[in-house]
Order: sequence, then C-alpha cells, then structure tokens
Amino acid sequence: MRIFGSLMMIDENQKEEFQLPSIKREALQEAHQEHLVKVNHQNPEPPVRGEKLLRAIDLWFLRITRSLEKWVPEDLNPLAQTGAIANMSFFLAILTGVLILLWYDTSVHTAYSSLEFMKSFWLAQLVRSLHRYSADVCMFFVLIHAFEYFVARRFTGPRWLAWFTGGILLFFLWLDGWTGYWLVWDERAKLIARETAKMLDVLPLFAEPISRSFLASGTINSLLFFLVFFLHMLIPMGMGLALWLHIARLNQPKFLTSKRMTLALFIAFIGLSLLFPAYSDGPAQLDQLEFSYTMDLLYTVPLYLSQVISHGMAWLVLFAGSIVFITVPWWMATRHREAAYVLEGRCNGCQQCFEDCPYNAIDMISTPEGKWDQLARINPEKCVSCGICVGACPPGAIIFPRLPVQDARKRIEEFIDQATHEEENAVLAFLCANSAASDLEVDINTGKSPQLPGYRVLPLPCSGWVSPFLLERALKKGAKGILVVGCGPEPMYRTGTLWTELRLEGKRIPVERKAGINKALVRFMRYDRSSRDEFLKNAHLFRKEIEEGEKMDKKALSEEGTHLSKRQAGKKLLLTPSTLWATIILLIFFLAAYGLAHVPAQKTSPYPAALVVSFQHPGQFEKIRFSPTPKKKKKNQLSHMQPRGMVVGAERRKRVPVRMEIYVDGKRILSKSYPPSGLFGDGASVALEVVPINPGAHRVEIRLGDTADLKEWSFTWKKEIIVNKHKQKVIFFDKIKGFRVY
Repeated sequence: MRIFGSLMMIDENQKEEFQLPSIKREALQEAHQEHLVKVNHQNPEPPVRGEKLLRAIDLWFLRITRSLEKWVPEDLNPLAQTGAIANMSFFLAILTGVLILLWYDTSVHTAYSSLEFMKSFWLAQLVRSLHRYSADVCMFFVLIHAFEYFVARRFTGPRWLAWFTGGILLFFLWLDGWTGYWLVWDERAKLIARETAKMLDVLPLFAEPISRSFLASGTINSLLFFLVFFLHMLIPMGMGLALWLHIARLNQPKFLTSKRMTLALFIAFIGLSLLFPAYSDGPAQLDQLEFSYTMDLLYTVPLYLSQVISHGMAWLVLFAGSIVFITVPWWMATRHREAAYVLEGRCNGCQQCFEDCPYNAIDMISTPEGKWDQLARINPEKCVSCGICVGACPPGAIIFPRLPVQDARKRIEEFIDQATHEEENAVLAFLCANSAASDLEVDINTGKSPQLPGYRVLPLPCSGWVSPFLLERALKKGAKGILVVGCGPEPMYRTGTLWTELRLEGKRIPVERKAGINKALVRFMRYDRSSRDEFLKNAHLFRKEIEEGEKMDKKALSEEGTHLSKRQAGKKLLLTPSTLWATIILLIFFLAAYGLAHVPAQKTSPYPAALVVSFQHPGQFEKIRFSPTPKKKKKNQLSHMQPRGMVVGAERRKRVPVRMEIYVDGKRILSKSYPPSGLFGDGASVALEVVPINPGAHRVEIRLGDTADLKEWSFTWKKEIIVNKHKQKVIFFDKIKGFRVY
C-alpha cells in the first residue's frame, strides 16, 4: 500500500510538473490580457445603458451611410447631413405655404373647393405638392436625424440641450403638420378635427364639449377653423426660437445644405411633385359614419392610437412617451467625464482654442491687470471632453485629464525607445476612439496591437487632440513614421478631423515650426467603424512604405485617405454626375417618405346608422333653505356673523339637472339626467348622446325637463325622420332656436 501510495504521489508530482508550463503560459496570457485595452477606452462619451446594442445598431447605420458613397461623395451623401436636409425642407415648406395663400380660402365652407381649384393651374398644383412633400420629407429626415444621434450616443452631458430642444422641435413640427391636414377639410381632416376635439374634451378646460362643433356642417364654428389656421401659421415662428436654441452650443453649425446638395434637393422635390401630385381625399361629410382616407404615418399616428385605446389612455401614453424621450440624456447616461481646464499661467490669449472648439465651450475672459489682455476659460457645463482644444493650443496651456499631453509625450518616447531596443522601426499610430480602430486591442505598456502589427499605438479621444508640435517632437526623437486616424464621414465631434487635416497641411494654427514635418512620414486618414478592413489595409501599406523607404503609389490607397482633394474638386461645378446620383438617392428617400404618408385606411362604425342628440340648456333655479344648528351656533354674535348656512332663514339658489328622454317608434331608448356645469354648479347642462338605430324611417320624440318636477317636460319635439345607412342624423336644441335637425 505504501509503495502504491508512493507511486501515486510520484505520478501526481510528475503530472503537476508536466502541467506547470501550461499553467505558466495561461498565467502569462492572463497577465498579458490584463494589459490589453481597446482603443475606444479613450472615448470621451460617458457610458450609457444598452451601449452594446446601440453600438451594434450604429455600426449598421454607418455601413448604410458608407455604402451610399460608392455613388456620391461625402458632401452629397444624404445620411451625412440629415439635419441640414430637414432644415432646407422646413424652409421650403414655409415658402410654399406662403405662396399657397394666393389661392387658399380660410373659410371652412370654401377651404376644400379653393384647394380643388388649384388643380386647374399647373403652377398652383406644383406649389401645393411641394408644400405637402417638403413637410413629409422634413419629418422623415428629422426622425432619421434623431435616430442617428441616439444610436451614436450623442445626447449625453452638455449635449442635453440639443436633445431637449430637438424633442420640442419634433413636437411642434408634428403639431404644425397636424393642423395643416385639418385645413384641407377633407375626410381625413374631418377625422383629425373630431379626434382632436374628443382628446381635448377629456381635459377639464372647456365649459362645453368641443365635439359638438363637428357633429354637422351647420354647427361648425368658423372662428375655431380660423384659429387653427392662425396656429398653423404661428407655429413656425416659435420653431425658429427653438431651432436657435438647438444649435446654440455649436460652433460653425452646418445649418443648411451645400449648393450642390440644395440643387439635388430641388430637382428631387420637383420630380416627386410631378410624378405624384398632392391631392385631397373626398370632401368632409360630417354625417358619414364610414369612409376611406389616407393615413400619414409621419403625422397622423394619433388617429390610429385613439381608435385602439380610450382618449384618456391616449393622453397618458403620449405624455409618458414624451417624458421618456425628453429625459433620455439623464436616465440613459450612467456618469459624466471630467472636463478639460486651462492653466492660466501658460495661456497667452491667442483665441485659437476659442475658435476651434466645436461646442462653444470656451470663453475669452478679459484680464486688464494680467500679462495678457484676455485668457481662455473652459465652461465645464458645455465641455464634451473631446480634446480638440488640446491640439489647438500652441503654448500647451490646456490640461486634458483623460490624456495629459505630458503623459502622452512620455509614453511616446518610451514606445520609440522600446522599438529601437527591439531593433524595430518606430512607427506610431494616433487612433481616434470613434474611428475604424475603435475595437483594436492595445498593450498599454508597449503600445503594440495584435491587429495592427508594426505600430506603436496611442488611443485618442479625437484626432483633433493631436498637435503638429507633438508629431514634430516624435519625429525628432526617432519615430520613423506617424499615422493619424480620425473618424468620418460625419465626425463624432464635428470639426475635429477637419482641423487636424488643416493643421497637418499648415493651413491652420498651430503649424509646425520652420524645420517643419516631413510630409512623407506623416499620413492622415479618416475611417468610421464600418471601414475597418480598408483602414487595416492602408495602414499596412503605409508601414510598408516607411519600412521600404519608398513613396507609396497613390493608387494603392483607397480614396478614403484624401478627403480634402475630393472636397476641393466638388466646389467647381454644381451640376455633375455626382449631383445627378445624389438626386436619384434623394428621390428614393422621398419615395419612402411618400409611402409612409399614403397608407390607405378605413373608418368603420360599430352600428349601421345613428341618431345624435345634443343640447346646451340651463336648468331652472330652486331655492334651498337652511335650518339652524343649535350646537354649532355661537353665542354673543350677530346673525350676519354666524357661519354661512347656519343663519336662521338663510337661502341658496341651485340649478336643477336637465332631464332628457328619447323615444324611437314609441319605444323609450334613453332616459338620463345631466347635472349643471361650472365650478359652483350654476352653469348650463350639456348633453351629447349617440343612439344606434337601424337605417330607414323612424318616429322620434324628444322630451326635455328643466324643473324640479320630474313629471313636467318643458320642451317636447316629435317628428318622423329618415336615416340612411352608414350615416347619422343630428338633432340640436337650445332655448333660442329650439330643435334643429341636420
């Protein structure tokens, strides 16, 4: 047993001895993995809930955006300027809306016919179609713009103002479109008016139901229709203020499209308007219970919502949804990044950081008693921690906590020394955390990346963080080549990549010193996360060029690395093949918006015909006498000082409810009492009853009682009426005009 046990111990020891190398290898691999971080760890954006899912969706959106650039350059890519296209469409809608007033009549009785009259003039019809489709395209691209910025997580920190005002703009844009459809006064407008009235009737704001105004043609309030028209014209003015707040924190915002894109937009709008002229549905017939109409999913979704849930629940859904949307910057973000700050002792007041900051987060403060007339100061409430100001500061006065320049210099020198010691070419790569290199792994000790062999990598928050002075210093220390990679086509931090490109070309401060930078040793490229393979390919070619000491063939590089030349080439001519391709792509987007705005729908009724009875009538007053309460009566007080209602002989007047009974063919189908309205119960009683009946001729009797005597009927109406199928007969009553049938 001892021998067997000894043998077992020997076997186990040998087993452990044989396993030791593999254990050491695993430990080394784990230790090595602990030193590996991804380039996107330098991303200034704070973590958000569901970030992995949002990044995956954003990647697909970027791939779609990049796929369009097979036919058009970046400045003609619709998905790269969704906000500017929405603005241009909005302004076109305003312009054409003003022109429509040359033909449109604001009366509810002639509004529909005035729009139909526009069909006889091709120019008038074209203006109307442009107005309709520019509104649809505006909403379509606003939704794409919001989706794009949401999945890209561009709503955190100081960007909350842009998101918040964007939500307000979205609401007012929808409201303007909603009221615009109302003004057409076709079958769809009738449904919009009625559903709006029912939604408002849920709120305790009006003395009588607004729905009574849309029961019959003779009951429509023309003043209310004009009020809707006035609101439709007034909303765009308020949107101008919200739009200014939306871009208030942006420096040099791309508010409008370029000349070539504007031309492509205009041609696409004209083409869509000629292919599919905008027409109205059938005229509004208020007595019709069932009818067909076209639903615009961009503006009239509440019509569907109000048909599947109650109007009170619809208010709750809309309110809750609005709160969730507006508060996204607060409940989605988990924490905030530390902002940059200025060492005032180094700042010389050159204003370059002030001019380069894409979010207007830097102010120039006057210092009359200081060494310089003014100094830069960063507002942490506006700073998004992109680091662009670091690359813009010639004296190096800006401290960036996530990546201080002094620490970066030390790491670069260590990378160069390590490469020299290992007899390798010290080729550096400055990689933007939102570029195609975002998912590359980097050893924080050596700067090596398994996916990017031959480079020493320094992850950056933005390529705009790089200063030409830093690159010049690295080359002097022994770097053989430098690759700077930014994101695109729509940079995460707007102008960061452009400023980097111009700085490296010596066209924007700061520029390299007189000795300069050998342009052959520095390469700047722009790639978003969808172009990882292109980036790795061209990075390999650049390293090969450095190692071989030969000039790289320009054709070997994809066109992605030379955006500036493409921009310059596109400024000479307006109408080019690229402009025509952009027009075709825009027309495809417009057709998608057209499809969403023309969904066939059918309004159905749960009964074959209906009798609608409505009145607004005050009940008579009755006197209520109060008896004294000895227990509560106070001694030594005069009668007028006694508590109200306790004085002997006190009286109070109160309106009685109005009673109504409805008989159809001698059968009572309704008997109901309606309390007085008003805060103190002293207003008129209001009724609105819909009674389902069968089509055909019927003898109808209506009785109204406004006294306290339950057997007394103050007003009675009897008549034989004919109700057609899928229609309603409306009977109104008021004390002045009596009973009226519509």
